[in-house]
Amino acid sequence: LKDARVVLDQGVPGFTPRAAVFGCAGGETWKRWREVERILTWLADSRAERAQPLVVVGGGAMLDLGALAASRYRRGTPLILVPTTLLGMVDATLGGKTAVDLELGGRLLKNFAGTFYPATEVWLCTEFLKTLPRRERVSGAGEVYKTMWIRGRAWKEEALAAFVATGEVTYGLSKIVSDCLAVKA
Repeated sequence: LKDARVVLDQGVPGFTPRAAVFGCAGGETWKRWREVERILTWLADSRAERAQPLVVVGGGAMLDLGALAASRYRRGTPLILVPTTLLGMVDATLGGKTAVDLELGGRLLKNFAGTFYPATEVWLCTEFLKTLPRRERVSGAGEVYKTMWIRGRAWKEEALAAFVATGEVTYGLSKIVSDCLAVKA
């Protein structure tokens, strides 16, 4: 991806900002219009062409935010999502949902405004999951349980329980991610 632009959650370990990388603070508190505007301004300032892909690396909130920016930049630029959390992997990568939250009169309106803009590609690397704190592991597990409940049949949860307890990433966890994506698709 020689000419790609990258929007990166600054909390992702192992990445350092470079010329074609825009660092954003991740998390729900940053999923706002002002951040979309910052990304769009950076893309315009760096003279990104419409055909150049935007690679978004981070958790679910970052994927929603970056995907919304990709859907708006020059009426849509190719989008590649690289989820770094379990929640991002099983919920935010398929379906094309993009969104920002809106603060209105002291209330937070989650996913208030957005588009549907499916990614051109999704890159899954479960190695990212080894870096997650327990709170993020529990959050992702909740989404897995919801998805598997929707699926409506039994499944083995030992790998998920081990992941939540210790951060261990196994083939069984990768299979769970795969199963959740199949349900979502």
